[in-house]
Amino acid sequence: MDDLTIGDYLPTTVELAEGVTLYNVHPRAFCQGRGCVIHAPSDHRMKNWPKDFDLETRHFNRFCAHRVAHPDPDDVAYFSTYLYRDISGHDCDGCCVVVR
Repeated sequence: MDDLTIGDYLPTTVELAEGVTLYNVHPRAFCQGRGCVIHAPSDHRMKNWPKDFDLETRHFNRFCAHRVAHPDPDDVAYFSTYLYRDISGHDCDGCCVVVR
């Protein structure tokens, strides 16, 4: 586990690629030990895809090469585990499905 400093317990500001700025984002210390779409993305196949925050649904999406929005796996896991809500439904083109 990383050594945390006092700054890791303070809300942060995050700049996203699409010109959106998120204020009062949870502190880095709150997501220690689990995947976090902002502070520590897990090693999922969409990790390097562009991300955006949907202001209407208040969820993070990742965009495939076809510009289709797919829910970020770390955001899906957070909502499922801590808020007991399934946010995984979307208009899918199959890009987010793990190929075996």
